[in-house]
Amino acid sequence: SGGQRQKVVLARALYGDPAIVVLDEPTSALDEENKEFFYRLISRLKESKTFIIITHDKEIINLSCRNYFIKDGNLKNLQ
Repeated sequence: SGGQRQKVVLARALYGDPAIVVLDEPTSALDEENKEFFYRLISRLKESKTFIIITHDKEIINLSCRNYFIKDGNLKNLQ
């Protein structure tokens, strides 16, 4: 399923212990249980890694330290 593929991709991305992780809509195919796992994982790892996450998921936005959005082709700081 799409959710299983996303979990495998996330595991592979984190396996090499990168300093920066880029994710595009990482929770879009996850069920609620796996979304909660993902939120807890990001909360725990965000102190030691930089995550660049493209998302519409408000829960991830609430977990982040900095938020940016694109409007009229320009990058804007939400804060």
